Amino acid sequence: MPIVYLTRKEHFSSAHRLESKYLTEIQNREVYSKCFGIHGHNYTLKVTLRGTIVKETGMVINITDMKRIIQEHVLKKLDHKNLGDLEYFQNEPSTAENIAIFIWNELKPHFGDLLYEVKLKETENNTAIYRGE
Repeated sequence: MPIVYLTRKEHFSSAHRLESKYLTEIQNREVYSKCFGIHGHNYTLKVTLRGTIVKETGMVINITDMKRIIQEHVLKKLDHKNLGDLEYFQNEPSTAENIAIFIWNELKPHFGDLLYEVKLKETENNTAIYRGE
């Protein structure tokens, strides 16, 4: 059976402050510079699933179901929120890398082995990709 990669693109806006509990305030200011202060981003999220086409439907997954799962388990938690208010980011800095991992962890129980990649574009120049490795 052929393998197909299916990608859904979504957008969300979040505020955050880059800070690590493992660093002193002086170190945080040095490491994160202007991002140590509260600021926000308009993120672009691409979730890619990898799988075979179900013969009866002609789809890897119903795109409506994919959209609903991303909305319920990611966008509701992140869109127009301060990431520092989420429990996950109490222990991890809310870098693009860690946000991508957070999204993966939220989606993995719902997509299982179909989940192939989470691609998070934070700015025009910065993108983080996570594949569960």
